[in-house]
Amino acid sequence: MVRVAAAENAWFYVQPRLVSAAQNDRVAVISGLRLEVAAPDGEPPVVFTWDEQGTWQYDTVSRGLTWIYLADSAPLVVGPSSPQLPICLFLGPPGWDWQAGTYDVTIVAERGQGTDALRTQFTVSLPAETVDLITSQPRTWVEVRTEGNGVIGS
Repeated sequence: MVRVAAAENAWFYVQPRLVSAAQNDRVAVISGLRLEVAAPDGEPPVVFTWDEQGTWQYDTVSRGLTWIYLADSAPLVVGPSSPQLPICLFLGPPGWDWQAGTYDVTIVAERGQGTDALRTQFTVSLPAETVDLITSQPRTWVEVRTEGNGVIGS
């Protein structure tokens, strides 16, 4: 599951799972995350930048979730006994808007100079009603199902 919203930019809330399957005690440093989002219109993918980490807090009175900011984006240390599961807010480029259809999304985890980035993919479909809601009510997020596992590992 992911959550999408719109405000000044398109917003994408994603929780990648960063794991190490190595049979040693080495750690990997993930220096940054980004999303490459291919829209249904067939245009080249756009980059969503990782802006912050947070958590979702459940309110028993309203029976809803509220986004709670925890930290800015920062490097992550991943080891065999220390997977990372940050809940991330990614911001789309200025002027880019959600549209109805299926999106192909690639999560890219940068590991530093001279090392190939790690990638995993998933798809998400946004019906017209969802797009109408998030574009007509800024900062309203909607939870949508994904296809794919979102696990990034070495």
